[in-house]
Amino acid sequence: MHGVSTLKNAPTADVYTLELKEKIPMDAIKLNVINEVKIKGRLLSDVAKDYGLTTKSVYQIVQQNEQKSNKSRLAMVQQTKSLGLRLKQLLTRH
Repeated sequence: MHGVSTLKNAPTADVYTLELKEKIPMDAIKLNVINEVKIKGRLLSDVAKDYGLTTKSVYQIVQQNEQKSNKSRLAMVQQTKSLGLRLKQLLTRH
């Protein structure tokens, strides 16, 4: 399977849940951290404590997500403008 990553090879981190130590893939942790901060509005420091991370790490995870979102948003806006111009050109021809 070329180009396909599996969770077996994904980086993991130790997380304490219900007093049991588990290994959870970092991607899942990042998604949970982002959800806790952006959707639930929790403090970075509280989320950091819950996930055994530093506040700085939580901040960086959220910031990286924001940057990716902004890039995606910009690409969509540019594509929408381009399609709008193309549509306008096609409509003026007829």
